Amino acid sequence: MSVGAHLQIRLDEYDSRIRTFVPGYEQLLAQAARAVCVLDTRTPHIVDLGTGTGALAAATLRLFPEGRITGIDQDAGILEMARRRLAAQGAVASFVQNSFLDVALPSCDAIVASLALHHVRTADRKLQLYCDCRLALGARGLRVGARRVGRLREPA
Repeated sequence: MSVGAHLQIRLDEYDSRIRTFVPGYEQLLAQAARAVCVLDTRTPHIVDLGTGTGALAAATLRLFPEGRITGIDQDAGILEMARRRLAAQGAVASFVQNSFLDVALPSCDAIVASLALHHVRTADRKLQLYCDCRLALGARGLRVGARRVGRLREPA
């Protein structure tokens, strides 16, 4: 199901409407992006699960302008919005159109997700996703799941 159909909105309304669905959305993005600052690199490779319009990826790259993003989302329309947003920012980014549950996650320094992990419906599937994340991150990687202000996942 597309994001627009799921939320019953037009995709071009997403960025403005998400702020009405999620109070403190800007703070959520800022906190999640700042969490990535614990990494000991200025050029991290960050994987964004369910990247949507790329808002979290963009916030992260404002702190790490030399970093690179791999955005994963199954919705072609919203992924195109992320492409445009990150291109306008001059970001180094690649995109995968598929469910983050169904792709091999690339080796990376950090994995972020904003408002996407609630789509993982079963405990077994969540466990598998977290194991996949651990493998992609290696020993020093960071996983950040932004759910709401003040509630971030601890480093893996």
